[in-house]
Amino acid sequence: MAGQCWLEVALNGPWGKRRQPHVPVSVDEIVNDAVACVEAGAAIVHFHAYDVATGRQKDDADLYAAIVDGVRSRCDAIVYP
Repeated sequence: MAGQCWLEVALNGPWGKRRQPHVPVSVDEIVNDAVACVEAGAAIVHFHAYDVATGRQKDDADLYAAIVDGVRSRCDAIVYP
């Protein structure tokens, strides 16, 4: 297994679009970016969920589940918040 590794991507941070205008914050943006990264070779996806109305990070189990389920329905990757 020499030369093999796991590639992990961190899609966004805790600051939202105000500080990072090109990061994904909506469920669809996060899912689409995650799938694109997996298609490019990533095996692990890390993300933060946001309340799109406020632009702030939101700890909501249903929101996280929608993102994880959305990614897993389209590709095979380890996905975690």
